[in-house]
Amino acid sequence: MKTAAAALAIAVAACGGGRAVQVTRTSSEDPLVRLGRLETPEFIEIQEVRALGDGGIAMCTAVQGLYIVAVDASGAMSIHLQLASRHGHERFPRCQHLAIDGDRAYITSRGDEVQPAFVAVFDLAGEPRELAKLPITGAFEGITARDGRVYVARHGDGVAILERDGDEHRVLGTVDGLVNAWGVELVGEHLLVADGEAGVAIVSVADPRAPRIEKTIPLDGSARGVAVRGDHAYVAAGAGGVVVLDVSDPAAARFVTQIATPTSVQQVSTTASHLYAAAWGEVRVLDIADPAAPRLVASERLASDAPFTRVLGVAAIDDIAFVGEWSGLFAYRLHPERIAPEIRVDEDTIELGAVDVGQRRVYTVMVENEGRAPLSVRSVTASSPFRIDGLPETILAGSAVAVHVTYVADHDRQVTGRLVIETDDPDESTLAIPIHANREGLAVGQPAPPLDILLLDGTRLDSADLAGRPVLLAYFATF
Repeated sequence: MKTAAAALAIAVAACGGGRAVQVTRTSSEDPLVRLGRLETPEFIEIQEVRALGDGGIAMCTAVQGLYIVAVDASGAMSIHLQLASRHGHERFPRCQHLAIDGDRAYITSRGDEVQPAFVAVFDLAGEPRELAKLPITGAFEGITARDGRVYVARHGDGVAILERDGDEHRVLGTVDGLVNAWGVELVGEHLLVADGEAGVAIVSVADPRAPRIEKTIPLDGSARGVAVRGDHAYVAAGAGGVVVLDVSDPAAARFVTQIATPTSVQQVSTTASHLYAAAWGEVRVLDIADPAAPRLVASERLASDAPFTRVLGVAAIDDIAFVGEWSGLFAYRLHPERIAPEIRVDEDTIELGAVDVGQRRVYTVMVENEGRAPLSVRSVTASSPFRIDGLPETILAGSAVAVHVTYVADHDRQVTGRLVIETDDPDESTLAIPIHANREGLAVGQPAPPLDILLLDGTRLDSADLAGRPVLLAYFATF
């Protein structure tokens, strides 16, 4: 047998276009600094985070109900209340979305195979107690409440409008004609509805018994939620990033701008000058002093001990962001005056797939500087016996370079290594990316194995019958 040998070459080419600029660095520290983590179990599944009027934080979790969190000026957090609805699962009480109206707290559960669908109401005056759930049915998402009226998003069933009467609630009306209502927010006598792929619907609720859609603003992406600050609304648009609307006259609301993001934005929160976006695996901060031209001032990818990282919720109070990651609540302080670089590589691993003997395989990795100052590259190395051709010494702010990973094999066994990039990024100075080729099992580019599947209707599916036809495989969890 031949002695195992392989060659891995990494070539670098500058990527044209973009927003590359030369900025003088002002700090060796990151503009977004982690302050701490709330002490909770990691099996918590945070869904949404909201700032309360008293300076506290409320957060919904998928398996432990509603948390009311006290915070101080330093960002230190402590649990004030934990509330679970008796209508939820006994072991895993859900809180999907929440709204606070005076001494009432409302939480939703969209429902699934484990969790029932409900909207629960808690009286927070004195000793907290749960009241009856709202008298509506459906799959529930976002919710808002003001002055005794409650607005509940129900996907294709539109939005239900209810009115509080003592401890009870009665249905006043329903907003029909929506596509996929996810989030709701009030602006005067208008309701802004994040209507999924349909965009944002502007609904007059001056007469809650006869609400009417006045206009719909189509967007790229899928509208999930809305936050209003002054004359502008900021929409979490999923893969479409963040959308800004002018709502100074809600009936004549108009599109202002859209900010693309590399990850899917699930919730946004605003302060007087900044927007914080919960963007799946990270939190992103935009300067919105000029709402028509938001600019990125900080981004932070969160690490989790779980197999994946999900950032679904964020709430900001002054210069502190409370970030709801799947497994915990984290506090970060923003220092917008700090000008520093920020490395970004979206790949967690470099997968070269199956490489036959003598075959050459190329994989391209984009290395970006999302910061506002040039990024200095100190070294680029890889595990022996791989050969490395380094990155350029500097990556300008807002620019990216393409790293082409080339592997030529003279055997068919598994090869594993690491690409290590060391820079002057203040809080991520060493970035290590695993490299894999010829992994055991089915690899990218190999034909699928024969499958003979018994379908739910009792018929059988033979994968041979699908040869030459496009096939979509959908993987999902039923919880």
